[in-house]
Amino acid sequence: MLLELWWIAPVVAGGAGAAVIGARSGGRRRKRLGFDAARMQLAEARTSAVATTAALKATRAELAHATAERGAGRASDADVTRARRALREAEQQAKAASALVRARRARVAASRAELATPGDPLERLWAAHDALNVRWMEYETDPARAIAFPQMSDVKAPATSAFFAAQLRARDTRPAAEAKRVTPAEFAAYRDAVTELERALVEAERAAGAVREPRPAWQDTAHQVIELGAEAIRSVTDRTVRRREDPR
Repeated sequence: MLLELWWIAPVVAGGAGAAVIGARSGGRRRKRLGFDAARMQLAEARTSAVATTAALKATRAELAHATAERGAGRASDADVTRARRALREAEQQAKAASALVRARRARVAASRAELATPGDPLERLWAAHDALNVRWMEYETDPARAIAFPQMSDVKAPATSAFFAAQLRARDTRPAAEAKRVTPAEFAAYRDAVTELERALVEAERAAGAVREPRPAWQDTAHQVIELGAEAIRSVTDRTVRRREDPR
């Protein structure tokens, strides 16, 4: 019997070794997620920049052609005006593409530096996303904040509506905690969504007046009164519940 089962020990040992190697490999992939995503986005930005540069050259040629044709009487002033407008748009797009390349390069540099940082980049991104949601929830759950900044819950307010849209995108692109593998493209989409969520929250707070210079003293006093009133209500409620539970 022992002779028949001689192969089990090597196979079990080999399977355990493969599992350890696989876990380490998966850990390395997760560790590089941010860096790989940044490099992917830089490559995409460079491709876009090349395309916009080519389009800019083409529109310049079209403007030169329209100008020449007008001189020859075969084009109108309107044709030249349209060509100039197209050139301005192409120049703006080329500038935007160039700025995006610079931003993506900076992201690659930052992500490369993060490789030496302990921890999982996806877990850090989850934590950043959760912190933004908690920050917004304070405007929903804190009575003083809800009264002071009602616009933060008003879906009709443009900045608040934009925040809710960004919140939905971040939720939809968030990888599930049980996901076995997250691709650089998925990580990049989620990271961009969280970045946009933070920008939208700051803009919503600014529009609602939640981010501003130090408030006048009377506003601070009113804020304290509201907080004290809420605390008093909680205390009275707690005492009432205790009396009902202990009628003595």
